[in-house]
Amino acid sequence: MKLLNLQFSIFGSFFEIGNEKTNTEELQTILGSGYFINHLPVINAGANPPEQLIRIRVIGTDENQGIDIGFLPNRIDLNFTSDAYKKKSLEAGQSYDVRGLTEKFRKIACNISDHYKLIGTRLAVNGRIITTEISSDYSEYIKASDFYNEKGISEWETRINVQQEGKIDNQSEIMNNIISISNSQVFRPDDGVVIDFDINTIPSVQRARFSSSSLRDFAAFAMDNLANILSSYKVVKI
Repeated sequence: MKLLNLQFSIFGSFFEIGNEKTNTEELQTILGSGYFINHLPVINAGANPPEQLIRIRVIGTDENQGIDIGFLPNRIDLNFTSDAYKKKSLEAGQSYDVRGLTEKFRKIACNISDHYKLIGTRLAVNGRIITTEISSDYSEYIKASDFYNEKGISEWETRINVQQEGKIDNQSEIMNNIISISNSQVFRPDDGVVIDFDINTIPSVQRARFSSSSLRDFAAFAMDNLANILSSYKVVKI
């Protein structure tokens, strides 16, 4: 199994971060070495009249290659994209495990959240892995009609979600557990099947309530659920 990409996101109102270039020194202190900080102009279309803001994008260097952090008015995204995904070769570049990288992102997000005293409205972790541990036969997941079976299926995908209640900061939250399995359109067919996952607090609840202390509970819930979901497909480790 190989992790292709991962994103850990906090949603909310974060207009105050990135408007001043002086935040560079603050962020460098929060993140430590191994990151390069860029300032990019964006338009705040929600303002009347629209206004231009300076937003921050952080790019990982050295041991943090493949990681970038984006600060937008309504969300903060911590991203990883593997060299394997960029170069379309599973042999390329570094490798992370899902749980370990999620924990790394959680710690970074906690430091940012503590420093800026952020309160988020939603939390999400999503990503993509490729694995040979499960069957690549579409009939294991999909019941196709004769039209497709007779002609030979070249591309397939199945997606499922269940909403589940969990505890974050001792408060009940409803969370989506979305999984999608498909044949690879990026790598060779014998490289395995692609599994996309997206675990998030439901978007219909937009109340600001998630502080840095919420991130540990959410990350633990997401990774435990992902491990249980994948183990049911006989993917043995994340």
